[in-house]
Amino acid sequence: MTIRRNILASLFCLAAAGCGANSAIQRGEEFLTEGYVLQAFEELDQERTRQLQEDGAVDDELQAEWLRVRFRYLLERGRQEIYLDREVQGIATLQEALELRPGDEQLLALFDRARLKLAKREVAIGGDMLAKKDFEQAVAAFRRAQGFKPDFAPAVEGEAKVRESVSRLHGEAQKQFLDAVRKLPEFRYPEVDWHAQAAISRDPSRADAAEVKRRAMNEIAQDARERAEESRTKKLYGAALMEYRTAQRIWADMPGVATAIAEMERELQAQQKMEQAQLAVQSGRFDQAAALLEEAQTLSVLERATVTELRVECRKRQGMLAYKAARDLELQGLKQEALGAFLQLVVDWPEGLDDEKTRIEALHIDIDAAVAAYAAGAEAEQRGDHAVALEQFKTARTYYAKYRDVAARIAAIEAKLAQPASEGAGGGS
Repeated sequence: MTIRRNILASLFCLAAAGCGANSAIQRGEEFLTEGYVLQAFEELDQERTRQLQEDGAVDDELQAEWLRVRFRYLLERGRQEIYLDREVQGIATLQEALELRPGDEQLLALFDRARLKLAKREVAIGGDMLAKKDFEQAVAAFRRAQGFKPDFAPAVEGEAKVRESVSRLHGEAQKQFLDAVRKLPEFRYPEVDWHAQAAISRDPSRADAAEVKRRAMNEIAQDARERAEESRTKKLYGAALMEYRTAQRIWADMPGVATAIAEMERELQAQQKMEQAQLAVQSGRFDQAAALLEEAQTLSVLERATVTELRVECRKRQGMLAYKAARDLELQGLKQEALGAFLQLVVDWPEGLDDEKTRIEALHIDIDAAVAAYAAGAEAEQRGDHAVALEQFKTARTYYAKYRDVAARIAAIEAKLAQPASEGAGGGS
């Protein structure tokens, strides 16, 4: 019999989980039909989280639908970020989607759009710098454009125009080399690179020019790394990640850059977890928010203080909901129930949340006074002293209007005291 009951219980749990999954899938489809991708994902994610917390496993159909809608959610989010000219964040979001569907054409097209926008922006900057004959900034901009979109024709043409400009100014390889060497102490490394390259183009055997070019490239990579460090300090992890990758592309064996890239990738993931946690807190899903913040704490090194603040905020938000519930009980006159709720708050928040200790003290005073007056009224009523009993019960009602049957007792005594007067009035007439 025990085995049979266990089997029936397991079947019931599976049926319940299936019902929850089907309901979430149906609601998600309704949201998708209306074009609300975020709401659809939240419905599925909430049910998936519930199943993980209850059973440690997720219904296969729900998991498949969750993955499908999560991809659409990430795709839509990435598209919006690109549309709002936040291409770096958009690429980071689309990278998550890429892990779900590596060869998706629509996703790859969005990647191309984001990189194309970034590349076009840099080409425009490069063209402006070239017009101003600021070759250093022009070269840097055209290079950044090619970093976003390799072999991007306008960027390649921009490089060629810079080279032509440099060639017109310096016609001989030796003079190019000498210019490159002269600019090294001036820290004008993009120009050094171009002068050295011009020298190599005219005489490929020039090892001295190749060495100067290598030094210039390493310095350019170091500049990119310094920009990355500055963005990292400002907590602009997406920008820092792109600069670190630029440094690595220019100087593949640059010490520490691979570690820095991995760190920035983790920080971006942690930021996304924190954003999801804040959304969960606003929706009242505190357990989900706590789990997301725990993941963020594990991922992040630089944002641990922020994660800690969010965890405190999440816990306090949950505590204030409990405080409001206790306060509502008090306002409804349910003082004993309110006292219990406030006492639980003290247990959960020994460091203090609001004014719960003051309210506990006041509730104790009211309840104790009501208990004492009620007892005195009951005793007076038992010995037949109705006037004293009425006064005591009214005192109890003043302190605690819903204490036991105090209202009924007052009504009964008032009826008794009014009865002889009514009879007397009737006899007189």
